Amino acid sequence: MVAGRRGRAILGFLVAALLLGCGKKATPLPPPTPTPPPTPTPTVRQVLEDQNYTISLDGQVLAAEHLTASESGEQMIVASEVRWFEPAPAVERRTVVLSQGLNALRYDLERTTFGVRSAWVFERVGEGAADYLSNNQDWLAPVYIRGISPAPHLPLESSPSALPYALMAIKYAASGQESIAFHVLDVLEDYPASRPITVTLAPERKGAVIGTVALEGVMPGEETPRFTLWVHPKSRVLFSVEVPDYRFGLWAERANPALAKGGRLVIQRVGKLPEPPPVTPTAPSGLRVVSLSFRGEDGAERQGMLALPAGEGPFPCVVVHSADGASARYDPTAAIELPGWAVFTYDKRGVSPSGGTFERDALRILAEDALLAAQALRQRPEVDGQRIVFLGLGNGGRAGALALGLQAERGEALYQGAVLGGVMGGKLFPALPEYQVRRALAPYYAWDALTLGAYLQVSVRQWEQWLFARESEVSLLRRRASLRALRDLADADLGTALAAARWPVLIIQAAEDAWTPAEGARAAAEQATAAGAPVTYREFDGLKGLQGPSGKVLAGPVEEAVQAWLMERFGEPPRP
Repeated sequence: MVAGRRGRAILGFLVAALLLGCGKKATPLPPPTPTPPPTPTPTVRQVLEDQNYTISLDGQVLAAEHLTASESGEQMIVASEVRWFEPAPAVERRTVVLSQGLNALRYDLERTTFGVRSAWVFERVGEGAADYLSNNQDWLAPVYIRGISPAPHLPLESSPSALPYALMAIKYAASGQESIAFHVLDVLEDYPASRPITVTLAPERKGAVIGTVALEGVMPGEETPRFTLWVHPKSRVLFSVEVPDYRFGLWAERANPALAKGGRLVIQRVGKLPEPPPVTPTAPSGLRVVSLSFRGEDGAERQGMLALPAGEGPFPCVVVHSADGASARYDPTAAIELPGWAVFTYDKRGVSPSGGTFERDALRILAEDALLAAQALRQRPEVDGQRIVFLGLGNGGRAGALALGLQAERGEALYQGAVLGGVMGGKLFPALPEYQVRRALAPYYAWDALTLGAYLQVSVRQWEQWLFARESEVSLLRRRASLRALRDLADADLGTALAAARWPVLIIQAAEDAWTPAEGARAAAEQATAAGAPVTYREFDGLKGLQGPSGKVLAGPVEEAVQAWLMERFGEPPRP
């Protein structure tokens, strides 16, 4: 009984204590601190899709660029389109196929100038090397190089584009390191090498956009950074690039000598692509300009412009051939100063509005078209059909010499004279391209003897093999290229063609020309004069080329000599 009462008392005490405790207010626990979700890392596609940039040199906007990105299986494809405003209208399209490690598996660069398309490609072969193709329409034939090692990770060429720098920024961010090293390749070099480059964080460099960080790219042996790029670390978007001393490539400088000085390059991200600047028409300086087209060697129409002096005429006329490669016709009002003369210029086959397919300045095509141009001029009442003179340099000069031989062979007199630069006696192939490689390309790139020999092997020696095998075209890295220009060069005999000339010819030559040997020009003149042809040879000491400044065909002293020769041989033109 006692034990029972004691147990009930203890139970009652516990119940009372529980009831008392329930009557107190409970202290709430602090709320848990939320864990912020991790910021997702932008994908390559998100970073590069629909990005716009401008490209400027020394403060002048030269081009605008648009980037896009897409996916194909496990690979990323990034594309770029650069529209050039200056120094000449052109379009460059780049396409790079990236591996998961952000390395280029294949890279294609296409440049279209005046309707003519050149292409450069490198493609990774296995893990350690890449094959390379240059199908440059300003050169004689394609160049194919196997096994460039180590395989480049990214492109970096001597024509500015935001694309390689944007890829570098993403590759750097993905590494998680302060400095990364990889290899780049300039596909626009004639004998490109895979070169190491290091991209390093540069915290002391401040950009114009708040929140961006600077990265500097340095190549071994260089004391100062080659370039600086600014990128947002979270979005990984490229905001700008600065290259203090940018150099364009050999062929860009050859087509536009003003680019040879280089300058400070800036690539800047913009929200909207700028419109191309308006084209200001050239004042005709009192000349009348009329359109004149004619049917070319292939039956397609060639477009040209004829500048006429004041008066009724008929006027003596000079036909000015275009420069080498993918080049538009000269402005006939500015090409050469010849008071009282008409000047005719036209676009070559497949260039700008002229019809047909461009064939890498194949000499036979150029020669036949030159004869057809003179034939069309003879139908114009303003032109004196007995005083039509051809003027051409480089391939244009060689085509002019061939045209004189053809008209003599056919008993025609479409041209009654010619001024020719770029001619040489003897076999043009392989002598001419080998001279150009040794005297122009090798010094520009500072090739040593080993590199020079290697380039000759993949270019001139390979071209000889293709000609021996009678190849008309080749297919390399999924690109097709015509070899017609090589065949025409191998078949041409300019000394014999000039020896058959019945009309006055002036051969002009720059003594230090790296693209045509002076001894070859002398040999052509000697062969022609020995055969009794009325050929005059004039060599200009101290000149590296015959070409004049922008818009002009001839350098000052060369133009003066040509003017004097034309007046002496063809007399004074009619006065208005």
